[in-house]
Amino acid sequence: MITYRNGYIFDKQGETIGNYTNGYIYSSKRILKGYYSNGYIYDDNHNIVGNYANGYVKMKNKDD
Repeated sequence: MITYRNGYIFDKQGETIGNYTNGYIYSSKRILKGYYSNGYIYDDNHNIVGNYANGYVKMKNKDD
């Protein structure tokens, strides 16, 4: 399970894999990965690719 808190996204082991700020999600190398709004995560084409709630992120692609 991926979690988010304090502006950072963490993998199952607690390692930082990215961050989020002002509605955007970035990889750890500051590459834009998507957007978040109203509990959903969107890709560049505004397709819903996941959701987030209560500190957890769930992506449609189980490899993310």
